Amino acid sequence: MIGSKHAEEPAPSLAAFDPVIPEISRHSVCRNVFARAYAEPVGRTRHGGREEPRALPSLDSFVLVFDTETVEHRLTFGAVELYEKRRLKTRAVFYRDDLRSADPAEYERLKEICRTLDVKLVSREWLFQYGIWPARDDGWTVTGFNLPYDFSRIADSFEPATKTGRLGSRFCNGFSFAKHFTVNGTLQAPIFVRIKRDDRHHVRYDMKNACVLDLAPGVFAHTDRNHSLASACRAFGVSFEDRPGAHSGEITPENVAGCLYDVDRTSALLWALDAEHRKHPIALHLSKAQSGASIAKAYLDALGVRPRLDVQPDFPKPYLGYAAQTYYGGRVEARIVKTPLPCVYLDNLSMYATVFALLG
Repeated sequence: MIGSKHAEEPAPSLAAFDPVIPEISRHSVCRNVFARAYAEPVGRTRHGGREEPRALPSLDSFVLVFDTETVEHRLTFGAVELYEKRRLKTRAVFYRDDLRSADPAEYERLKEICRTLDVKLVSREWLFQYGIWPARDDGWTVTGFNLPYDFSRIADSFEPATKTGRLGSRFCNGFSFAKHFTVNGTLQAPIFVRIKRDDRHHVRYDMKNACVLDLAPGVFAHTDRNHSLASACRAFGVSFEDRPGAHSGEITPENVAGCLYDVDRTSALLWALDAEHRKHPIALHLSKAQSGASIAKAYLDALGVRPRLDVQPDFPKPYLGYAAQTYYGGRVEARIVKTPLPCVYLDNLSMYATVFALLG
């Protein structure tokens, strides 16, 4: 329109759209980027189908819920709840094993706090004897929010679950976490859980007969959003009031009450997420719902949709590769709060486990 303010605005300068060309030092360029490829060996006969997966434990059996509090990523205390048939059976606060001898004043403080809160105080050794080991042997469900971190805090040591080496670089797909104890005078370090990462979201746990159910990816799968415990509770209609204390790991009445509150809300979120998951007419265990793709594939199975090579065994495999390329998306990210650090793309598949290893 003539006379409008839009007509009076000058045309934008072409210089405003000139690209910015950054100066990149050749020393900062990663020349070797490793992507995983699964080649099909020539002349090798294909083995039979995979074994039938074992039945995973039901949430109506025993469920162990726990959370940890740390100082500089070292365990100070944590909280645990044990459910049987969805009813609370045991509730306790556990502490690192050397707290009583290394810092008796802090141990007495924690002991008094638990007495005031009317909750049982146990050691980390108790958690293993009455929680972790029975869960492995008897087939319980072990759950929490962001379990890989909590498993790493209660462990004595870890080692790569799988590893590869290329051109002097070392990658690993996951970790095996161990708990030390002495038998007949000999120190042993049995592994209690293995965690392997397939990609950004999909994590596989090996905990013998136990089922590991991390609520963080389960919530992501059903909402397509990354959540904190508080926002996840609100997303599924679970009340989350102002949490007492802070996540500092310091032994104070507020912080201990806050850890207990987190475990209580994690349990409530578990039942709410399970109720939502059971609305879907699919044969997918909640622990296997780690992204929206997991749920979508379960629906394809429910609809009877078969893989292309099952339907057409002679379908050209290069075209399957073209289709797979449309799904691929490389990603690297760093969430370091205090200090900006350079980030180098090490590996397309295992970058998270590799970063954990590099950080020690």
